[in-house]
Amino acid sequence: MSLHQKLQDVYFDAMHLQEALEAIPAECDCRNAAAHLAAECCCVARPGSIASTMASQQGCLVHLGKLNKSLGSFWADWNYPSWGDQREEPEYVDPKLQSRVSQVLSLCRLLRTTIETLEERVEQFKASCLQADLHRLKESSADLQKLVTEMNGLL
Repeated sequence: MSLHQKLQDVYFDAMHLQEALEAIPAECDCRNAAAHLAAECCCVARPGSIASTMASQQGCLVHLGKLNKSLGSFWADWNYPSWGDQREEPEYVDPKLQSRVSQVLSLCRLLRTTIETLEERVEQFKASCLQADLHRLKESSADLQKLVTEMNGLL
């Protein structure tokens, strides 16, 4: 799989996670944070709720795991040590392409930081099951949406 395909996987996984975060009901009546985040609780099953009708019913925990895996795979390939050993002399690289690659890498680093914050918020909500923690977690959706939109413009 090429780096571009891996980057597309990162993009789609981030987009699905963002959609899953939005779909999580804003109120947690079940008092079971893990089930709430996995879209397996009574809050999600309510008739007419967005979460019950969306394709992202797997919940945000599944999508978070997928994104971590695809982001890890992308970075592993990007940092592969033999990339620099394949050329004797540096090739000319179009400045526009170089700038675009730099932007993509910057977004991926920012995405990694955003995911770390999101994971902390997930753990905090799991531990407390407080509405305030759930709202902070759902706020992560907006940050993720900005990154997904920027990535879409670069792909």
